[in-house]
Amino acid sequence: MTDAGRKNVSDKVSDTVTPDSQKSYAEQMKEQVTGAYDKAARGLQPEESKSTSQSRIDTVIGKASEARDTTKGYEQSFVDTAKQYATSAQKSATEALHSASEYLSGKPETRAGESKPTGESQSARPTESTGENK
Repeated sequence: MTDAGRKNVSDKVSDTVTPDSQKSYAEQMKEQVTGAYDKAARGLQPEESKSTSQSRIDTVIGKASEARDTTKGYEQSFVDTAKQYATSAQKSATEALHSASEYLSGKPETRAGESKPTGESQSARPTESTGENK
C-alpha cells in the first residue's frame, strides 16, 4: 500500500511495461508529471513518516533508478570510447593512404622532424673517364 498522494506500485509497473508508442500524448505527459512528483516525494519525505510498504517500495525503486543511471553512465562511456577508437582508426587509415599515394607517385615520404633527402654529393659519385685529356 502506498502513502496518500503517492503513485501506487501497479501504476508504476504499468507505466514502465507499456511502451510509449501505445500511449497517448496526454498519458505520457501525465506519467512524467506524476513520476516527477513521486520521485521528489520519495527523496523529500523522511523515512520515519513513510509506511513500511512505502519505505520498501521507495528503496527498491531508488535502487532501480540508481542502476539505470549507472548503466546510462557506462553506456555514455562506451560510446565515447568507441568514438575515440573510430577517430584513431580514421586517422591511421588517412595516414596509410597518404603514404601509399606518395610511394606510388615516387615522391619520397617525409615525416615530422625529418628532411627530404637532397641527393648525393658530387664527391660521392664515381667519375667517368671520357678518355680525353684536358
